[in-house]
Amino acid sequence: MAHGRAGSSTGALARARAELERGVEEGLHYGAQLAVIHRGVSMELCVGEAAPGRPMRKDDVLCWSSSVKPLVAILLAKLQERGALSFDDAVERFLPGFGTKGKSQVTLRHCLTHTAGLWASTLKMPEKKSPEEVLQHICQQPLAEGWEPGRRCGYDSPAWYVLAGVAEAAAGAAPAVAGAAADAEGDAEGDAEGDAEASRFAELVKKEIFEPLGLRSSSIGMRSERRAELEKAGRLASWRDEGENDEVAPLYQMSRCSTRPWTAIHEEQAAKVQFPCPAGNGRGPAQELCAVYASLLPGAVPERRLLRPDTVELLTSTARRGLYDELQGTDTEWSLGFAVNCILSGRYASAKAYGHGGSQSSWAFADPANDLAVCCLCNGKPGPEQHYRRVGAVSTAIYEDLNLCSSEPRSFTLPGGMGSF
Repeated sequence: MAHGRAGSSTGALARARAELERGVEEGLHYGAQLAVIHRGVSMELCVGEAAPGRPMRKDDVLCWSSSVKPLVAILLAKLQERGALSFDDAVERFLPGFGTKGKSQVTLRHCLTHTAGLWASTLKMPEKKSPEEVLQHICQQPLAEGWEPGRRCGYDSPAWYVLAGVAEAAAGAAPAVAGAAADAEGDAEGDAEGDAEASRFAELVKKEIFEPLGLRSSSIGMRSERRAELEKAGRLASWRDEGENDEVAPLYQMSRCSTRPWTAIHEEQAAKVQFPCPAGNGRGPAQELCAVYASLLPGAVPERRLLRPDTVELLTSTARRGLYDELQGTDTEWSLGFAVNCILSGRYASAKAYGHGGSQSSWAFADPANDLAVCCLCNGKPGPEQHYRRVGAVSTAIYEDLNLCSSEPRSFTLPGGMGSF
């Protein structure tokens, strides 16, 4: 389904295509999808391969990694519009088992701005746990040592499991934890499919975000029958080797040598992919994640608008400024779930641009001043510095392609002594 008026996908994005093709040549990725919606006109392109000898297609279903996180924020904002919650509510209001060990003052706002201090709560947790078990485990853990919510910042994926549990409770579904003790040591692998099928959070996202926008290819997690359907339709480039690895449209570790062997990163095993992880397991084509961002733009038509304009303003305005992220090594401005005014949107974006990236492979953003939404999904992880530079170059090229370079080009200091862009 088209998510804007159809536009040119070749000449209109020539510079952006060239940047992505250069990425293939230089070993940053094997293939990529790019979707752009500008003033209601949709443009898409693909470069490279999704798997060895298999060209990337516009309708291929790829992993969004952490680029899925804003969907949790949007879901909470819809519930806030209905009066079911406030961003300043304590998490404990919705998850009574959460407020132990110094966490009673943690609010939804703290979680959405990565200032809650939950980031260390899953570091020693065994893998292959369902989202419900992860949430139960987090509820039993203390804050990071010496942490005062709202005063320090550390990129906090565990907080997104908490926010998903809050969304379930606020929407009227009993959350997975309500103060009950959890067995954090059990092995959930055998119950993966049942957990995925029963996920209230995944169903909420489907009902509240995907279905209203007509997004039929996207999901949080991927059940085995859905995987079979996509593979039969040729829309899922999976990876199987001679060992035990069975990867669902995985990311690949990029080598910048001339041979560039295909080396899958073993984090997309079929059993794990079924879990509807709210922090990093959204899946779909770039055009559909782009459509989510387009629904937040001022120019969105009413039937394609998920939130009221005043709610979008509340959700995407800067809520955290001047706090150094102790895990990512940056002091990026942050709204209630989105990075603001940063390299994601390139050199020419307005200061109101907001978005999110994921696992050195994906990013999406909206620029309300330019009525622009963008999503780019790559299947290669080239390392932090090369990814930052890829993001900046592609996003900048989009503005150049669309003649949106009215402002002076900005520069960005990259974290960790990587220089500037």
